[in-house]
Amino acid sequence: MGATSAAEFKARPLKYSFGEIMALAETLDAQEDDPSPEVIGAALRMYVDIFTAFETSPATFGGFDCAGTDDDGRAISFSIAGMSMGGMSPGIYPAFSMDGLDMTIEDDGSVQVGNMTVKEMDLSAPIAAIEGAPEAIDEAWFMANARSLIPAFAGFSFSDVAVDVPDPDSDGERIKVSLGAFDLSLADYLNGIPTNVLTTASNILVTLPEDTDDEQLRQLIDLGITEIDAGFAIDAAWNEADNAIAINEISVTGANLATVKLAGTIANATEALFGLDENQALAAAMGVAIANLKLDVTDTGLSDIILATVAAEQGSDPATMRPVFAGLAEGTVIGLLAGAAEAQKVGAAINSFVSGKAKYLTIDMTAKEAPGLGLMDFMAAEDDPTVLIGKVTIDATAK
Repeated sequence: MGATSAAEFKARPLKYSFGEIMALAETLDAQEDDPSPEVIGAALRMYVDIFTAFETSPATFGGFDCAGTDDDGRAISFSIAGMSMGGMSPGIYPAFSMDGLDMTIEDDGSVQVGNMTVKEMDLSAPIAAIEGAPEAIDEAWFMANARSLIPAFAGFSFSDVAVDVPDPDSDGERIKVSLGAFDLSLADYLNGIPTNVLTTASNILVTLPEDTDDEQLRQLIDLGITEIDAGFAIDAAWNEADNAIAINEISVTGANLATVKLAGTIANATEALFGLDENQALAAAMGVAIANLKLDVTDTGLSDIILATVAAEQGSDPATMRPVFAGLAEGTVIGLLAGAAEAQKVGAAINSFVSGKAKYLTIDMTAKEAPGLGLMDFMAAEDDPTVLIGKVTIDATAK
């Protein structure tokens, strides 16, 4: 066992005596699964009092290392290099971090995690709701204040993850996964909803099983892909001043395959979208519109793999097949954009990308009229998708 260190602990007197706390605990135990609204109200206020009564400085723990054997005589080791926790303050549950988790069972499997962090949680909104609640807190109050009781959780992250364990669904197969890093960050809460979201993952390494009945995995294996090194990102934030949600990035990346990235702006996103009134929130959601979208595609090897497979099936070669597919793609796009002034330019960019002359393709779409393409536009497009063509400006480049 490693050493534990914490420099300071402060506390104020509680509003409830020890006897009152014990009496309430006995009442809760006696009422079991159906406590009265009065008891629930008293218990929640007492919890808030205790939770806001102290604060601490950051603390550290030097970790531990355990070893032994299981029922089958196999050696087991379990260790954590260290832990740390930020300083606790009234209404704030601090970030907690763990380093160097390693669990190994001899001749069976192992799990390693370099770091895992649970970020700070701000409970000031739930505390304020409880402090302003009536003496008796019933189910109706919980329903009416459900969103106010959601804490502002900042997210979590972990890195350097490696898993190698037997596949419980397939004898003789193993699940081998490693992850470079994952992060979820949530901020700027409004009525219990984070209006700023960022999540990223990198170096998700997955070895595809040789014997699988999964159709999608089978298709990848048939293309000669035995391992995937993937990543993704989702980055979006609400701008109150502009009443807009900026989709900064939604992307998926496969190393030596391709990267697809989408960005854009959702307009007419008013504060009512995050409001407590469900009817107003629904109406606000129906009123949002897509002002612009931008699609970026980078080919780093996926088209070569696909064309090599298709060419082999056709008894041809990739160099011969590329211009054929490029021409088909260009013709299809021009046909879909018939009547649009940009049709020829977009088709030419698609041709250049599919033919392999360009590795980067960008397609921009901007609504001609504010606020953008709304729900009614997309409903009309279900019967005739071409109705959207005249309402947007489309541009495409390939290089």
